[in-house]
Amino acid sequence: NGGGGFCVFPDITITIRHLRQFKPNEVKKVMIIDLDAHQGNGHERDFMGDEDIFIADVYNHGIYPGDNFAKKAIKREISVYSR
Repeated sequence: NGGGGFCVFPDITITIRHLRQFKPNEVKKVMIIDLDAHQGNGHERDFMGDEDIFIADVYNHGIYPGDNFAKKAIKREISVYSR
């Protein structure tokens, strides 16, 4: 219903849902690789509970939006800290 920062235009979600609807035999599992400074909470929320979507989200800890609800979608977390 609304973007949480930089996910205002959910092009990844729209593309994946379109492909899964119209090409269900070709697109069964999807991996989203999100590499930027901010948490990709838009697609984390969009695909929460969907076991066929794997999200690798690499971002700086403590930067906007800090969406703890979306983080519940995370099944395995690897934290790397630098000095």
